[in-house]
Amino acid sequence: MTIINPADLFSKAVQSNGEGNAVADQRQVTASDGFFETAGNKLRLGLIPAGVELHELLIEAPDSDDGANLIVDIGYEFADGSGGVSDFFLDGSTGLQAGAPTDVVYDVLNRGPDNTFPLLLQKDAYITLVIMTGAGAGNVGGGVFYSAWRGVTYGVK
Repeated sequence: MTIINPADLFSKAVQSNGEGNAVADQRQVTASDGFFETAGNKLRLGLIPAGVELHELLIEAPDSDDGANLIVDIGYEFADGSGGVSDFFLDGSTGLQAGAPTDVVYDVLNRGPDNTFPLLLQKDAYITLVIMTGAGAGNVGGGVFYSAWRGVTYGVK
């Protein structure tokens, strides 16, 4: 299994604006050629600090499969390795296949799966994209993924 992190994952500060506890962050990570061929490979699209209530998540992705094989989950995992939900945002998505839309947006109005938004994270958590079914050899390229999120910092309970 290969795990790819954004280059600045551990060094870039999360931004806050003049609206009190509102926070936002954006990252980019590049998947190498062939990354999407193998099930189990994982992209870490960003890190959400503990105590943040996530209100919106945007992921912009390249066309990562020239065919119709690639299936991915998008979720989160706690940075300490203690768990998470690998398919919280998308479960069994074909959205990175050829001709599919490549922008994924989640916000409070959409409510997320099982009406679980907004999501209050009690631990630092990575936003993850996990390959569930690989695209197959020679059927994919790499590409740059962008992620942005915003929320409100309430602190850890």
